Amino acid sequence: MTPSFNMVDGELIPIDDLHFREDGVVTGVVDTGVVVHPGVALVVAGVINGSLDVAETSRVDMRGVLNGSLNVGDGAHVIVAGSISGSINVSVAGALEIATGAEVFGSMHVDGRVENHGTRAGVVSGSGLVQDMPGSTVKVGVERNGITYYS
Repeated sequence: MTPSFNMVDGELIPIDDLHFREDGVVTGVVDTGVVVHPGVALVVAGVINGSLDVAETSRVDMRGVLNGSLNVGDGAHVIVAGSISGSINVSVAGALEIATGAEVFGSMHVDGRVENHGTRAGVVSGSGLVQDMPGSTVKVGVERNGITYYS
């Protein structure tokens, strides 16, 4: 997990990530990385402005908003019912479910499995499986002046 930093007077100052070592709930706004340790169940009902690292055998119910990267470890399971804007990595044996009405925007590297019932947009790489289920939406980007736009 890459540490989080804040810029203070032109200097990068490390800030501690929020660690969950037992089952819990995130409410409100969290402006740092969140680490979910093995075997932990977490509900995210608030906003995370930072990375979310989900360790092996953990489960996250993402009902809120993630503005940052998501790492789904081996054997971890993440259900997105809210929204994610950022890069996503799904490890071998990891699973990401995008629920109906949920939105996931950003590049995805998938060596595990992604099942989309909602909306996703972004470039996909990796050797895993991405299933776009009936009724789901895949937004295709249009590049203009080196920037990709999704509508």
